[in-house]
Amino acid sequence: WQVMRSVHAVGLTSLLTIPSKISVQKSGAIVIISVGTTEPADFLIGGRAIQRLWLTATSLGLSMHPLGSLPIFLLQSEPNPRFRNLIEQARSGIAELLPQLQGRVMQLAFRVGLGQPPTARSLRLPVEQVSR
Repeated sequence: WQVMRSVHAVGLTSLLTIPSKISVQKSGAIVIISVGTTEPADFLIGGRAIQRLWLTATSLGLSMHPLGSLPIFLLQSEPNPRFRNLIEQARSGIAELLPQLQGRVMQLAFRVGLGQPPTARSLRLPVEQVSR
C-alpha cells in the first residue's frame, strides 16, 4: 500500500491502467452482459447467462477474461467526489458507444479471443464428490 500511495501522490495512478487498455485493444472481442435492473433476480439471470456464455466460448476454444472493474465503477450511485467526473465521462462514453445499453445495467464485461491454454487451474473437488 505504501508504494501505491506514493504512486497516487505523484499523480501516476493513470499509468497503472495502461496494461489493461492495451489488453482490451488487442482483444478479439469485448462482450458485455447487461440486465434490466439492479434487483437480485436480474443479477441471477445475468449470472446464468455469463455461465452459459463462458461454457460455450470454452467449448469453441475461446478464452474469456472478466473485466469486472468497469461495471463496478459505473454502478456507483454516490461515487467519491474525486472520481465523479471520471465516472460521468465513462458513463457518457459507454452510452455513446453502446446506445442499446440505455436503461440497462452492465453486469460484467469480458475480453474474448483465442488464447494459450491455461497454465494453472483452480483446485476443485472431483464431480463424484459433489454430486449424487
